[in-house]
Amino acid sequence: MLATVLMLATLIPAIALSSSETSGYSGDSYTVTYDPGSISVGSWGSYNHKDTPKALNVTYYGKAIAEYNPQLWNGNITGESTETPSNWYGITRYVSDQTLVFTGWSENKGQSHGDIDPGDVLVFDDGETTKTLYACWDVLIEYYPIEEAWFLGYLGYTTDSFVRYDKYLYVLGIRDNIDLGGIAQSSSIGGCTVISANEDGVPINKSNLNYHSSSYPLQITDDIIVDNVEIVGKDSDTSQSPEGYYAKGSMVIIGANVSCTNYVNLYGGWDSGGDHTGEDTDIRIFSGIFSNIIGGSSDNATGTIGSTNVLIVGTASVIESVI
Repeated sequence: MLATVLMLATLIPAIALSSSETSGYSGDSYTVTYDPGSISVGSWGSYNHKDTPKALNVTYYGKAIAEYNPQLWNGNITGESTETPSNWYGITRYVSDQTLVFTGWSENKGQSHGDIDPGDVLVFDDGETTKTLYACWDVLIEYYPIEEAWFLGYLGYTTDSFVRYDKYLYVLGIRDNIDLGGIAQSSSIGGCTVISANEDGVPINKSNLNYHSSSYPLQITDDIIVDNVEIVGKDSDTSQSPEGYYAKGSMVIIGANVSCTNYVNLYGGWDSGGDHTGEDTDIRIFSGIFSNIIGGSSDNATGTIGSTNVLIVGTASVIESVI
């Protein structure tokens, strides 16, 4: 399994090999213990599985990459382990102020919000080869269900936006076919997790997240996580057209069980606008088959971006190019 991290236009491989492939390996290896941590919040649990999670040891060859949300592991990790990981505190329903949600990792136990996000490249001191990361937990602040794209106007700041404040603690549940391309000239979204779930917050089979308009690309204006959705792209070919999803420098985590229909382009930068010299981009992809992953901006934007981070790991792949 190959985890690719693109930083400052340099390709840095982070390799997780199977046990049959590691006998001749002579490079760096690291072992990370993922610990369920402790839960410091009050009332929770009516909408989570109650099985007590067990710590998981994972070995990495090359670079160690922080694993994805353990509530959605479903047996999939990027490193190597002798155990099959089960989901920790799996969610049966998203309910505001009641459902326990993962909020990142930390080297300190008992925090309600992590300082290490899934996909972070872990840093080890000289001579250090082991590390423990503790899961951090908090109660969901708000669950917002939508069935029609126009309903975003009742939930966000403007008629074409849904922007909240924390990518872990605000969840936008979509169902059916949400076509953001039909609602405004500059649709924006961010500061939340987007997941397929019904009006009652119960997780469902994948819904479509659509955006087709080449004239008005979708803007991601704050950090965002996408889980268990079908991302719909353009119909024609795999070219690097300006049509697509633009992160505008926000962290974008394409998480568990995401798939793509047609050809989906994901940009870390901007579709147009002022000088973005020195601004950074950050895309982390754990699943889905994308057409092109562009760490920078479209030809319509100006300025030289500072650093570009692109992580492709797990079941994710790219048809055409990563630049």
